[in-house]
Amino acid sequence: MNTNEMCLTRVFTTNAPVGGTLDETPNEVGGVTSANFWFTVEAEAGENLGTLLAAYDLVITATSTTGGTPMFPKVQRRENVGSAGDGWTHVTPNLGWRKSQTIAVTTAEFPPGEGYKLHVRIVGLPGSGILCKLDSNEFYIYP
Repeated sequence: MNTNEMCLTRVFTTNAPVGGTLDETPNEVGGVTSANFWFTVEAEAGENLGTLLAAYDLVITATSTTGGTPMFPKVQRRENVGSAGDGWTHVTPNLGWRKSQTIAVTTAEFPPGEGYKLHVRIVGLPGSGILCKLDSNEFYIYP
């Protein structure tokens, strides 16, 4: 990756707060529903961006794929490449940065029996527009 580039590599829903894999019914395990599920955001960035602790906005929105109306509020977080608190770790020997961050989501923000997608954008600062965007897997909220 170029030293001044950043991109989202994977975004997905899961039923585990740490180390989970993609789950298309993230609020249900073995027929038992949960009040929460999780959303994992993975990204990579070049060495220079992490060294500078380059600022960006992480923006997450939701839409229904089946006509439902999600009540999920738009999430907008100011973050910095290279910040461990934002999920970034330094990668060697190729000298870059990798992000893996899991975010809790409240199941009640998605009416049951519908399909949804989460949409993630990384917006550069100051005002440099959308650097990258990626949609999650389609997921279904178990009634």
